[in-house]
Amino acid sequence: MRPALVWRDGGALYGLSRRETLVVMRDPPMSRVPSAPPWLRGLANRFGRAVPVVDCRLLAGGAGPGAPIVAVVVLAVEGGELGLAATAPPQERVVAHGGDTDGFFELPPDPERVLLVDTLRLLAAINRAMG
Repeated sequence: MRPALVWRDGGALYGLSRRETLVVMRDPPMSRVPSAPPWLRGLANRFGRAVPVVDCRLLAGGAGPGAPIVAVVVLAVEGGELGLAATAPPQERVVAHGGDTDGFFELPPDPERVLLVDTLRLLAAINRAMG
């Protein structure tokens, strides 16, 4: 069991180890990026620095428009920070981890699975999507 931050992005439920989370920005002001792919929802201002905000659902190939962002989960990545869009307020939970290769948290006793955000895999997916 370990602490995690869990949030919704559209219909999907995502989780990130609490120790990887820098901060949660509630209802942050966002700037659109002209000609950006749909999964890049915009830039959030954090202490005067632009933080790119990614919609994990759209990045993974989900369809439809992105729902309104109510929070951004910010994590440290090489060279800066990256924000993950949340369409519902994130919650801290103690969860049982399904294993590093399973790619999900399992929430006891709730059978709903939470997609594990692995920072390295996320960055690789962004790099692939950027071509």
